Amino acid sequence: MADIDSLIPLEQAAHAAHQDLINLQERFASQGEEGVRVPPGEWSEEQHAECDQLLRVWRERAEAFHAALRESDDRLGAEKAVKKAVHHPEPAAEAA
Repeated sequence: MADIDSLIPLEQAAHAAHQDLINLQERFASQGEEGVRVPPGEWSEEQHAECDQLLRVWRERAEAFHAALRESDDRLGAEKAVKKAVHHPEPAAEAA
């Protein structure tokens, strides 16, 4: 059975991989002249290969998270708690 503490690092890894993919896509798209965005259809083969690699990493990490999530007794509750912890963490309490 998967607990919240074991699921959080898996979701963090998937989220980081997704952010890496988004950043790469933004970097490639912003390489046009005079601020003109470059659509994916105009990327080089090397750029597509790099994007595909990051897409595979994101997919593998997301699949690992969901595979572990399936082991939870309360899948919906666990997913909600993990997503909240990763994407909307509570502010840390200030020390007195």
